[in-house]
Amino acid sequence: MNMQFTNNHEHFSDQGEPDFIKKSFCPAWDNKPEIFPPVVTRAGTSILTAQNATCIVAPQGTGKSACLEAVAASLLNPTADCLGFQVAPDCPSILSFDCERTPGDVWNSFSRMCRRAGVREGTPVEKVKIVGLRACRDVATRKKTIEYFLQKHRPGLLIIDGAGDLVDDTNDNVQAVQFKEWLREITEKYNACVLVSLHPNPASEKARGHIGSELMRECENVLIIKKSGP
Repeated sequence: MNMQFTNNHEHFSDQGEPDFIKKSFCPAWDNKPEIFPPVVTRAGTSILTAQNATCIVAPQGTGKSACLEAVAASLLNPTADCLGFQVAPDCPSILSFDCERTPGDVWNSFSRMCRRAGVREGTPVEKVKIVGLRACRDVATRKKTIEYFLQKHRPGLLIIDGAGDLVDDTNDNVQAVQFKEWLREITEKYNACVLVSLHPNPASEKARGHIGSELMRECENVLIIKKSGP
């Protein structure tokens, strides 16, 4: 069969590319993006790189918040015992949000992070900012608060402890997709990577609800915390 093809390249030749095309990326030999070292490693293995997301899945009471404290502490003191986690020393700062705990619990978390890093009480902590969001009663306000601090501090690493509190219903597929798109937007807009935590479904290791399904597909890595022993 003989086929003839019409060249339609002239369609945009005089007008240039439309605005919606400008954010697309077409690889070529002369446009290789710069490759950066990992932002977060554990035991020497990369778990989070620039503008990506990683999720920690853990049942309540198994130490996910302690792991996030250790990640933050490693930037304050790279030689401290931080459970094998290490943040790249050139990371400008960490911005950490706690969506679940009371101000007292958030302060205790801050104190534990400092003790792990060997930071003495009263010493200014400039490279890590922790923000409690429990009093923000709706999702829109929580997201707005996160973006306010992102704009103000421009961290290299964003930590969100309790991603389920950034949707009204963890089993709503539309909200789950919107949350995923929001994560993509803020990592690109603020040039940061994101480490989030989420509880699993009951009697399962799968991240909770539709938001968990979206995170499992979206994230560069998914870490699962298991309780050892009875």
